[in-house]
Amino acid sequence: MQLFCLHTSSELLIEYVRENYISIDVPWLEEDVEFVQWEQLCAAYEQAVNCKGLRLFVYEMQDSDLIIATDGIKAYLGDLGDYYFVEAGADAGADLQKEDPELSHHQHRRGVTWLKSFSLEVISEQLRPMMQTEEGVVKYESAVTLEEVERMLAGQAPDHPHAASIFIDEETIRESIEVLKQALRSEDADRRERAAIALLTFAKQ
Repeated sequence: MQLFCLHTSSELLIEYVRENYISIDVPWLEEDVEFVQWEQLCAAYEQAVNCKGLRLFVYEMQDSDLIIATDGIKAYLGDLGDYYFVEAGADAGADLQKEDPELSHHQHRRGVTWLKSFSLEVISEQLRPMMQTEEGVVKYESAVTLEEVERMLAGQAPDHPHAASIFIDEETIRESIEVLKQALRSEDADRRERAAIALLTFAKQ
């Protein structure tokens, strides 16, 4: 699987975790591009050619890839779902749109099952370049497994043999469990199933 990082604002991060999705701001593209090839999109919209974030978000992210969403202070790891498009002002972001009209441009979205929150202070050196970049959407340099990502979030190299024993503080565990509990109440059956599996896996440890 692939690992991506989405840099966003504190307000949007709260929205994403609460509503189980991520989005990208593309004000010039107000149409569903699920069945549009990248070459076709670039031919139709000159702005698309240099829009790396859009290409990564729509065309490279895949169901079951991993996503890190961060505002530079808080960070969450999630399991990506499919791309979807919403009409401006048509869904759960309505309240936030009143405070920030720019949210209406966040019509291109992906569902997310959030797995855990984590501290940016202890992540491994392998992750720091993608966490510190000014780009909105970033892709990790190579394919990963969930276990490798967990190790890097704990400050270890991806192949560190003892990473599983790294201590995770109780507050982080509680926050992660609460995120999964919220996902259990999602209207999306797939998200509920993934959250249930994650909780049961944790319970067996």
